[in-house]
Amino acid sequence: MPEAAKPLPVEQIDESADELIIKKIKEIIHDTHSEELVISLCGFIGTDIHKVSKRLKYILENKFEYDADILEPSNYIKDKSKEGHNLDKGTMPSFDYIKALIDGGNSLRVQYGHSILAELAIQKIAFDRLKQKKEAEKYS
Repeated sequence: MPEAAKPLPVEQIDESADELIIKKIKEIIHDTHSEELVISLCGFIGTDIHKVSKRLKYILENKFEYDADILEPSNYIKDKSKEGHNLDKGTMPSFDYIKALIDGGNSLRVQYGHSILAELAIQKIAFDRLKQKKEAEKYS
C-alpha cells in the first residue's frame, strides 16, 4: 500500500505584501460598489422558485435593509405572447398552464431573440428608476 502523501511545507508570506493586496481589493470593491443588486433565479419545472424568491426578498429586506422587488418573467410571457394571453393558473391544469408559459416564452425568443425576457426585465427596472427619480424631484 502506498505511503500517505505528506503535506507540503507552508512558505512564509510577506505580511506587508499581503496587506497591500487586501488594501487593493478593498479599493476595487469600494470603487465598484453599487447599492443595487440584481439576482436571477432559475429552477427546474416543479421547483418552488416563488418560495425561494420570497424568502430571499425577506432576508434582503430584513437582514440587509435592501428594498427588494420580485420580477417574474412569466408576467412578460402572459402579456407579450399569443400563447400567454388569458392564462389563468387557477382555471386550468398545472401542466397545461406551465406548458403554455413555456410555449409562450419560446415563441417570444424565436420572434425577438434569446434575451427578450431579460431585456423586458431590464426595461422595467429602468422605467421604475425613472419613475422614482421623477417622484423624488417632485418633493425636492
